[in-house]
Amino acid sequence: MVELGQIGHLVIKDVKNMGGSPRRRLINLLSGMLGDSYSMQYLRGRLLKFGGAQIAVGVRIRGPIHVDELKKLSIGPGSFLNCEVYLDNTGAEIRIGENVIVGFRVSMTTSNHDMETREIISKPITIGDWVWIGACSTILPGVTIGKGAVVAGGAVVASDVMPYTVVGGVPARMIKKLDLPKQKIAL
Repeated sequence: MVELGQIGHLVIKDVKNMGGSPRRRLINLLSGMLGDSYSMQYLRGRLLKFGGAQIAVGVRIRGPIHVDELKKLSIGPGSFLNCEVYLDNTGAEIRIGENVIVGFRVSMTTSNHDMETREIISKPITIGDWVWIGACSTILPGVTIGKGAVVAGGAVVASDVMPYTVVGGVPARMIKKLDLPKQKIAL
């Protein structure tokens, strides 16, 4: 594979083999080219919206970001996705709520293989409002993370997370319950 050069935060190796539709390839390419200022973070969200994702006002995305199916992605207002987030949503939708913080190199995947039949199984991922997902965490198919929950960095979340809890580890387990917020989060 021939390296074509580095553009912004993205190293282009072979545009023809990037996968997906030409429009999605172009959006992933342009998203990686944008700088890191606040205005570019907002623009990256607008670019994903142009491609068919449901991106609310005030979403900031620090690039680069990888999204397989733009039409199967929704992100609520005030949310922030840090750089190198990988969203494999070819099988089902990924829904990210309001005011969510997604850390560096978080991976969310909606598809897996059945161990016995080897068939692909797809289930949606739902992230509630005011969730914080720490760096390098992995969210697996079918997981729902409840409102106000915190996922510790490096965790592998294979089952649902209750609202206002902290989970961590491989596989992720509850570490503690959080107190309900006084005023910042609307119940």
